[in-house]
Amino acid sequence: MKIALITDTHWGIRNDSSIMNNHMKRFLDEVFWPILDREGIDTVIHLGDLVDRRKYINYLTAKRLRDDFLDPMMTKGLDLHIIAGNHDTFYKNTNDVNALDELLVISIIIYRYTYSRKKSI
Repeated sequence: MKIALITDTHWGIRNDSSIMNNHMKRFLDEVFWPILDREGIDTVIHLGDLVDRRKYINYLTAKRLRDDFLDPMMTKGLDLHIIAGNHDTFYKNTNDVNALDELLVISIIIYRYTYSRKKSI
């Protein structure tokens, strides 16, 4: 098994900027996918912050995320694992509501964890 790591893609960054979406697509098409193909990588681990906003997502951004990243991942037959990042979750103290569970209906593995910090007195 060969693994590629990717992180902090922040789909929807800068108020759903089409410039940023196009930049990400160019990176995926010209760098990321060719490296995966050339190296025979079969598993991708996204290390968090798939999306940018924790409170909502623009429909066009959601479509671009699916068209530019998720669909090619499935077409290539890659296993995708995603760790929920702080931008992927609605609440700051729980991952019960998160973009990954709500937006992704494809066969991927999502890792949610609860982080708690003890406050010192």
